[in-house]
Amino acid sequence: MRNAFPSARLTVRGAREDAVAVILALLVMMGIILSNIAFGGYSNHVVVENGNPAVYQLEGTSWSVVSLSISSDEPVTVCITNGGDASKALGNCVFLEEGITSMKKVWRFPTSGRFSMVIIPEGDQKAVVAVKIVPLFGFRGL
Repeated sequence: MRNAFPSARLTVRGAREDAVAVILALLVMMGIILSNIAFGGYSNHVVVENGNPAVYQLEGTSWSVVSLSISSDEPVTVCITNGGDASKALGNCVFLEEGITSMKKVWRFPTSGRFSMVIIPEGDQKAVVAVKIVPLFGFRGL
């Protein structure tokens, strides 16, 4: 019997081709992530004082991931809240670190949307804070 579809062929791939495809996909993903780390990101030095916190707006999806690096000469509180009034952020933080002078954190957005990262000094002292935000995957922007 003749084949009704002469141009259609059945191809069977082996485990070796599947492994090569997976390795290539992983290499492409690692290249994208490493290029974001090397060339992307946002860096800033800011002076925060009581009553005048530093506020950063972060926007992403539920699969977005960012790397946060914060260093300060005085202890500060870092709070990431899911929008709303940034001055009342400490009441509803989805991420909270208190009394830190150095922090490195890879943070995944719990849901899609806009989040506020608020940096507040401990006590009445001014703090000079260095902030670096690097998108790793799916980040929409500041």
